[in-house]
Amino acid sequence: MKSVKIVVLFFLITALAQAQSLKEGIQSRDREQYQKAKSILTALVTTEPKNTDNFYYLGDVYFKNEQYDSARYWFMKGITQNDNSALNYAGLGKVSMQNNNAVEGKANFDKAVSIAKKDGQVYAVIAEYYLLLDKPDGKEALVYATKGVGIDPKNSWAKLMLGDAQMIALADGPSKAILQYKEAFALDPKSPLALWKMGKLYLSARNYELGIQTFKDGLAIDSLFAPIYRDLGELYYKAKKFDKAIVSYKKYLDIRDKSDGTDFRYASFLYLNEDYANALTILNTLVKKNYDNPVIYRIMAKSQYETKDYKNALINMDIFWSKVEARKIISQDYEYYGKILSKNGKDSLAVEYLCKALEKDSMNKELYGEVALIWSNLKKFDKSTVALQKKIDIIKVSGKANPTTLANEYLLLGRTYMYAKNYLYADSLAFANVVLLKPELPVGYYKRAWANTFIDTNQKKGLAKPYYEKFIELAKTDSEKNKADLIQAYSYMGAYYADKRDKVKFDEAWANVLKLDPKNKEGLRAVSSTW
Repeated sequence: MKSVKIVVLFFLITALAQAQSLKEGIQSRDREQYQKAKSILTALVTTEPKNTDNFYYLGDVYFKNEQYDSARYWFMKGITQNDNSALNYAGLGKVSMQNNNAVEGKANFDKAVSIAKKDGQVYAVIAEYYLLLDKPDGKEALVYATKGVGIDPKNSWAKLMLGDAQMIALADGPSKAILQYKEAFALDPKSPLALWKMGKLYLSARNYELGIQTFKDGLAIDSLFAPIYRDLGELYYKAKKFDKAIVSYKKYLDIRDKSDGTDFRYASFLYLNEDYANALTILNTLVKKNYDNPVIYRIMAKSQYETKDYKNALINMDIFWSKVEARKIISQDYEYYGKILSKNGKDSLAVEYLCKALEKDSMNKELYGEVALIWSNLKKFDKSTVALQKKIDIIKVSGKANPTTLANEYLLLGRTYMYAKNYLYADSLAFANVVLLKPELPVGYYKRAWANTFIDTNQKKGLAKPYYEKFIELAKTDSEKNKADLIQAYSYMGAYYADKRDKVKFDEAWANVLKLDPKNKEGLRAVSSTW
């Protein structure tokens, strides 16, 4: 009798150890620690070949890593051990479907459910396949998940899949899904899976506070559950909190298996956080490994532009154009390419690409400034003024304009009109607005005077005079700071009064010039002249 008890105890301990080991393998898979999961499950299929669930979960790890031939091998091994292994038939169905053999895939799914009887896990596995497609099939997933919960209402995984299917397939999916997730958590409170899914649902509903707290609750259960750190990183990324995104994503990378895809995502976060040097270190390594994603060249080029490595930025941007699909081009691609071309001395081509960027993003005020600068460099001042006026228009409608910002933009516009020799527009459309926006500043009046000296070239009308007078009134309170412009203003006044034959005011004007610059040659000649 005692020996029987010992044998029974032995089997109980062995069964418990096996259950824990399988659970650990599944847990490692869910944490995205795929190598660890493979190690645990590979050992299990050797030591416990009669438990065909081990074969399924090992095959599923390969399936999730897109190693479909290896996945099929382990599913078939499971079926070889037991021809009634419903999970492994479901696994075969997933592989067939993934290989575009829908007839064979559906036959394997049908075989799996015909065997399953009261095993809701099999239905949940099939539902998950439809949910993880590039374009999830919520309706098909809903059919299987509903059946799984119906025959096995205490299966937490089936309830999670039902919630996911409802989210996609039903108009009131979120409200129904949250109930499924809560019931799944009640059935398996030691797993973070339900809390992870609830957190994502809350975040999709823009309830960020509750979503983040739910994520934290999930990590309190399992601090190594990598997907939560990944999704927190994505959340912070969308919120433009790139420093927090990096911390969360770094934690994600530390936990889960390394992969080129996760390294690329991490490098993207580093780039967005303006850590260009470290981003480039990772990206260069990925290029050497022939990482197949054209976007890598986009980020490399932008990082090199920001670190002033314009030559290599141009090389990588050219590679990007040769690889990227047209539908995946964004306005920033044209923008950065234009900037990079300009830095490589190719302004004529640069402005073409910057204008293409504006076709995709016509409200990018800073880009209009870039375009205006290049047109000016090319001496196309008329085109430069158009771009600058558009920039001003955008600033005005944005609701974020302030007088100082607008005044500075009008100063630049006015200067460009002057270079274009359109003096009337420089005065009336640009410098006049500087005075309106900042009437207390001398510069607006000085610029209006400057423009009017070109409009009234022989000074017969004295168009510049009232503006120079107002400038002098405001500028003389700080004559040292405004010395050069005051000399110009007083010189104009001297010339004006010479033309008017007003000797008193003529002498006064040139005396003021000599107070500021006693060696001024024009002033010395003026005061020594006789009428």
